Amino acid sequence: MGRRRCMVLHKDDDVAVLLEDGQLDDWIEAGGTKVGLKAPVPRFHKVALRRIAAGETVRKVGEAIGVATRSIEAGEHVHVQNLKSQLSGAPHNPQSG
Repeated sequence: MGRRRCMVLHKDDDVAVLLEDGQLDDWIEAGGTKVGLKAPVPRFHKVALRRIAAGETVRKVGEAIGVATRSIEAGEHVHVQNLKSQLSGAPHNPQSG
């Protein structure tokens, strides 16, 4: 269990970007918040800094990047398994999944 380097790109971000591979029980510290990783997370992927409710907007670089498709716990990998991207510019439709 060790500290992994990460980067938060904006003060309003819900996620940090790992700068090195992380393993279960490694931890990150960002903006005074310490979060334990819930599973392995590859380098340059996102980790939730707080609990994010299903349907909630997720922010990176201070901008909405998508909507949580299920509840995401602090320390979880944030990726296609739990985030519906809004980066294409298409509006989010909760009825479409």
